[in-house]
Amino acid sequence: AMSGTDYKDLENTPDNVASTTRALAVSTAHLARVLRERPYPAL
Repeated sequence: AMSGTDYKDLENTPDNVASTTRALAVSTAHLARVLRERPYPAL
């Protein structure tokens, strides 16, 4: 978790970082669509 590697300094993005980033983007887009259809009520 606290390694000294900065991924932006590498020539290629590691596969596990790329797949996690892709999953995060897909999940965020899905949540945005769900909330657009059924907004979360304000308190």
